[in-house]
Amino acid sequence: MGHKIRSEMAKRGKSGELMVAGELLSRGYDVFIPFVDCGIDLVALVEDRFVQIQVKQSKLYHRGGKPTHYWQSLKKSTFDKNKGTNVFYIFVLRRGAEINYLIVPSLWIAENIAEFSIDKNERIQLYFSQIKNGKIKEVRKSRLDMTPFLNNWDVLTNP
Repeated sequence: MGHKIRSEMAKRGKSGELMVAGELLSRGYDVFIPFVDCGIDLVALVEDRFVQIQVKQSKLYHRGGKPTHYWQSLKKSTFDKNKGTNVFYIFVLRRGAEINYLIVPSLWIAENIAEFSIDKNERIQLYFSQIKNGKIKEVRKSRLDMTPFLNNWDVLTNP
């Protein structure tokens, strides 16, 4: 992979982290950014407890010029090391100026891991539908309803 592509991917990832950090700050949480990326991008102080957050900015796929779904993959070995009661995955779903967030407890992903596609490189593949009428689901394999996590920041206080 070329330097320019890696640089663009790093910028994309960092912009997602900063969007989530800004959202958390605007909601009154203290936010900390680790010096070293060990699978956790942000730490937030939520109601006197620290939560660890992995941010993933999802890619928007187009087919025939129309957006069809959001896509993200998680390295299974990293996920297995970074899951627990206070660990959350926040998927940034960006479509033009519209930004939505899926705030998903890592233990929910772990409980449903068999429902998701895992490729030959041991990456968990997640495909999210477009948001329609305030609803969203995983569409690749599981068909699980993701709506309870859509822009639901209260998930951080009630894992």
